[in-house]
Amino acid sequence: MYRPPAAWSHRRRQFLNLGGRMSDQALDALSEAISEERPVILVAGQAFGASDTHGEAILNGFLDRLGRKAQTGGWRVALTDPVTDADMAWLSERFDRHVPSESTLRVFDLPWSAVFTSSIDPRFAGRFETRGRQPEAVLSRGAYARVSRSRSRPPVYYLFGRANETVSDARPPKTKADLLRRSQNHASELLNRLAETATARGLVVIAGFDPARDWLDVDALLATLSDQAGVRAIWFGAPQRLDSVVADEMIAQGSLITTQTTVAAALASLDLQGRINMVGAAAPDEPGIVTTSAGILDITPQLRLRVEASARIVDDAWTEHPEPLEVSEFHEAFRKFHGDLGGFRGMMEGVAREFAIQRSFETELWKAIEAAIRQPQESDSLVVLHGQSGTGKSVSLARLAWKLRRDLALPVLVAAGRLPTPTDVDAFCSAAERTGSPVTIVVCDANQSPWRYRDLAAALQSRGRRVVVVGSSYRIEEHSRQGFRRCVEAPATLSAAESRDLEKVVARFSSTQSASEASPPEGWNALAWLYRHLSAGRQRIAAGISSEARFAESAVRERARSAPRASGRSALADQLIAAGIAEESTQLFDNDEALAATGEDAAARLIDLVMVAGRLSCPVPLNLLMRVISDRSDGLGVEGVAHLFQDLDLFRWRAADAEGTELLISPRLQLEAELICQRRLADPSREIDCLIELIKGVRPSGVDRNIERTFVLDLLQKLDRDGPRGQAYRRGYLRFADALEDLRKKAGVRDASLMLRECVFRRQAIFSLDGYNSTEEMDEDARLMVLDAARAVVEEALRLIDLGELHAGKRNRVNLIVERASIYGYLAVQRTNSGGNALWADYLAARTASARATAMSDDYHPFDVALWTSCDVLRGATLSDEQRAELLSDLYSTMDLADGMDFRSDQRIRYLERRVRRQHA
Repeated sequence: MYRPPAAWSHRRRQFLNLGGRMSDQALDALSEAISEERPVILVAGQAFGASDTHGEAILNGFLDRLGRKAQTGGWRVALTDPVTDADMAWLSERFDRHVPSESTLRVFDLPWSAVFTSSIDPRFAGRFETRGRQPEAVLSRGAYARVSRSRSRPPVYYLFGRANETVSDARPPKTKADLLRRSQNHASELLNRLAETATARGLVVIAGFDPARDWLDVDALLATLSDQAGVRAIWFGAPQRLDSVVADEMIAQGSLITTQTTVAAALASLDLQGRINMVGAAAPDEPGIVTTSAGILDITPQLRLRVEASARIVDDAWTEHPEPLEVSEFHEAFRKFHGDLGGFRGMMEGVAREFAIQRSFETELWKAIEAAIRQPQESDSLVVLHGQSGTGKSVSLARLAWKLRRDLALPVLVAAGRLPTPTDVDAFCSAAERTGSPVTIVVCDANQSPWRYRDLAAALQSRGRRVVVVGSSYRIEEHSRQGFRRCVEAPATLSAAESRDLEKVVARFSSTQSASEASPPEGWNALAWLYRHLSAGRQRIAAGISSEARFAESAVRERARSAPRASGRSALADQLIAAGIAEESTQLFDNDEALAATGEDAAARLIDLVMVAGRLSCPVPLNLLMRVISDRSDGLGVEGVAHLFQDLDLFRWRAADAEGTELLISPRLQLEAELICQRRLADPSREIDCLIELIKGVRPSGVDRNIERTFVLDLLQKLDRDGPRGQAYRRGYLRFADALEDLRKKAGVRDASLMLRECVFRRQAIFSLDGYNSTEEMDEDARLMVLDAARAVVEEALRLIDLGELHAGKRNRVNLIVERASIYGYLAVQRTNSGGNALWADYLAARTASARATAMSDDYHPFDVALWTSCDVLRGATLSDEQRAELLSDLYSTMDLADGMDFRSDQRIRYLERRVRRQHA
């Protein structure tokens, strides 16, 4: 029998006492099922693993985001009102950041034969990728796992879909009606497989399931088990009172055992009592054989358990010829491949089915591998495949593993998402060498620094192993490749041959695209084209980009802890450093582990700020960025910048001017910025927060005055309703204006162009409310106050210009005069509901302002202001006969003037359209 270490004696006594209080029957049933290797099926509720602080924080943060303060209702409260795609994108990013507690990870390690879950965590299935297992996600009733039960390849049934999916059959419910439909159409069908999967010999373990807070109905779950003779179930963490007729019946029959103890506590108790061996419990049910060029390597359960603690053995079963599929099954397999539902093994099968093209760099990669194989004991037996996200690195490594096994019959280990431990890998390499194998290949798709792969190779070689390590990495700058002889880059653009091959693949599986639509032009970015044309892979691409952003965030966070001080420091600073009073490096950001875990600390904000501005094609001045992020960035210097951002390919740099006095930072691709914003920020409100930080941080003074001024003016122009995103930021217009007011009053930044934009945003805040349930968003008095504030700013700007205290060119001056006319026009129109003397006074002021504007400009805009002001007041206000006649006279007079103007063709069209609408006034 397995014996726990003596050092655990104190903890053992604690848990033995706990075990005496908990249900001995539940412990006995779980222990016996595992030791007898019977099927053990996990039913995981939405609270599974949420007992740790961060796990519960995900739900609480989601409910706060949705404005649901009554958190006692759990996930059920989330659907009180409809949930948006942006909300689900935000939730997916938080799930990706979540690291389960150690006790929860031990539960994942148990030898589950299948898993049914109401969780919508996209990474939930991946948590079972321990001890060499290859879980397979099943998202809808029409999908089936390769095997219905297996400790090596357990199917994971998502009863309510995954948060990052957009396909109707795979996405989670967003409304209460959606939840009912999903429960009826998919969850119930998947649950019907539960009893058959467990069989009469099996044991069903229910954990993390609170019926009062979970989307899964308790009777819907238990009813599927009550009819199956012989099936037993244990409900860990069951509530004290069960409001379920089926549960009462099953308890009376002895087929359901309930205990308030969590499964993690029960597992710890069994382990400390010596009643379960956590290592032996995870023994796979597929020992496997690896046929090599030198002989046959029999993979014993002991060897597999040791090796697959951190890597997977590519045995002969991985490279068997895939079985034929029906047309519908074939398309479903294609979707699974590009949706990353089958893990690395599923990727290898997809490669065998030709679900992906072979890119041209793979020829170079194969040559590098062959060269390394010929000299496996040289100091640099390492091949690094590097490139941007979405360039096909993972697929090419899967094809590489396939070819190494099929063509060269070499022993191969693969590790996805992490680096294997040298001691674990050593056991397999040693066994392979005893069969006469010349070399073992370790394929690591972990996107880590090449130095970490070199350390792995060196550790294995120091043990005398003949090994070649192949690792993936994000794109490495040329200067950082020095010392790595075999670096192969996956280019971001498609060659002509790759474009033709990709066209053929997409044409095979798409019935909606024409040949011209399915053909990517040569030189196109691979990620951008695939995202736009291959819907099955969009979530995988978005997740990959988000992962690279988190990698960059982590690197910035780590480097900011010891950024070098700027060169050319004072003599006093040098003396303090020499005396040991000061450090040569400085910590730029405050450490806050809680904020870092949720992606809200300074390093995360840095990523967000660059991406938010980048999706609008606005590169951010580096000094501005660092000023907003940290008050310790002054004098960071070139050395500090290089230290902070070196080899982070997610960003692009360029000099702001010919002298190179300022650097501008931007995202690599605008599409990537959009995807990162969708995942990390998820909606315009959080983007608006970032934009306001940038606006308030602007200090257009000194030698770099024009650079930050140019940036903020470009940004503000793209934020308004005529910008590239239309009215996406409309709820932030007033906040943008307030930020500009703070910049003017508190920071002393007086600029005619910025004052103009402040007025424009206040006016557009009123304009954007029309047609958006305006009476609820802002009442008439509040609107008038906003417009009056805008009027005061424009009058102040013109006054300062006339006094010579504010510089403004002729165009700026004219624009301010036209803006004043627009504001007075809005004031008049807003008063149409109240009427009276105030309305007519505002109209007369608007008429005077418009007359001055039309006299100073030959552009159509001031004429348009005069026309819509007259038309809207005429149509909406109650006027006396004299006022109506005067207003009509003004309208015809304006049109007479406009008829004689030589407008541009587009302006002429707008004028004629305005004349037509005038007839309805």
